[in-house]
Amino acid sequence: MRMENETGSTLILFILIRFDYEPGNNHTGKTKMTSKIKIEKWDNTVDGPLSVETMEKKLRQQGYHCTQYEFSPGTNFPDHTHSISKKDSIVTGQFQFSMYGETVVLNPGDMVEVPKNTVHNAKVVGSKSVIFYDATK
Repeated sequence: MRMENETGSTLILFILIRFDYEPGNNHTGKTKMTSKIKIEKWDNTVDGPLSVETMEKKLRQQGYHCTQYEFSPGTNFPDHTHSISKKDSIVTGQFQFSMYGETVVLNPGDMVEVPKNTVHNAKVVGSKSVIFYDATK
C-alpha cells in the first residue's frame, strides 16, 4: 500500500496476513484464515444420518475405541491435558472448545483431534445436553 504523508513523501506500508486457499477453490479467489484447530465435519452423503450409532461406527472404522458421555448444559472442563491423543466427537448439543489459544464451538457431527499433552478446555454451551464420544487408539 502506498500513502503520501504531509510533506508529499511516499510511504510504503506492508501488511502480512496469512491466508490459505480452500481446497477445491484455488481458482475462485476464495480464501480463509488458517486455524490450528482442525475440525472434521460429518458428511451425511458418506456417513449417513448422524446418530449415536453412526458416530460410533465411524470412529470404530477409523480405529478408535469409544466411550460415550452425556454432559448437561453449563458443564465446564477447565484447562487440562491427557497422556494419550484423543478424538472428541459431538452427536448433540454445542461444545465450546479451546486449544492453541483458539476457541471454536463444536456442533453435532464435529470431531476434533486432541494431541497428547496439549492443554485444552471445553464447556457445554446452549440449553441442550451434549452427547459426546471420547475416542482413543
